[in-house]
Amino acid sequence: MADLAIERHEDKYEDGSLRLVTFTLQGERTGPHLEYWPNGNPRCVGIYFKGERVSEWKSWFSDGRVARVKTYQPGNPE
Repeated sequence: MADLAIERHEDKYEDGSLRLVTFTLQGERTGPHLEYWPNGNPRCVGIYFKGERVSEWKSWFSDGRVARVKTYQPGNPE
């Protein structure tokens, strides 16, 4: 039987602050995806399902202003 455990992946900046949190299931990104600027402000937030972006994705400039909001549909990457 295949391992169906969701794995959490993190990446940090040199100072130890969080840069990225993402999740995978059987090697494919699945679940929340969060990126942060070095100052701790959110950079990008969205959801993956079976390796594809789905739902609303939002990105910000480092000063906290919204840079972009885009909604992705399953099976339609753009």
